[in-house]
Amino acid sequence: MPTGKHASDGDLLAWEDGSVNGARRTWLASHLESCLVCRDRLAQFQGIERLIQEQFPLIDDAESQKEILERMRVELDGKCPRDDESS
Repeated sequence: MPTGKHASDGDLLAWEDGSVNGARRTWLASHLESCLVCRDRLAQFQGIERLIQEQFPLIDDAESQKEILERMRVELDGKCPRDDESS
C-alpha cells in the first residue's frame, strides 16, 4: 500500500489499465472515492489516453495500448512530484 497521502502515478496508471488487484485494488478503490486530488490526477491520465488515441488511431489493439501505458508508468512513476510533496 502507498505510504504517502496520495496514490502514486504508477498506481493510477495500473488502475486505469486494470492491472491492479488484491489489497492494492481495494485500497485504491476506497482512496479514489474519498480523494479529489487523486480522482483529478486519474482524470488527467484518462485525458492523456484519449489524446493519444485521437493522435495515433492506428494503435487500436488492447496489447499495444497496454504496452504504451506500461511505458508511461515506468517513465512517470517517481519522476513527477505529487501534490503532497510540493507543500
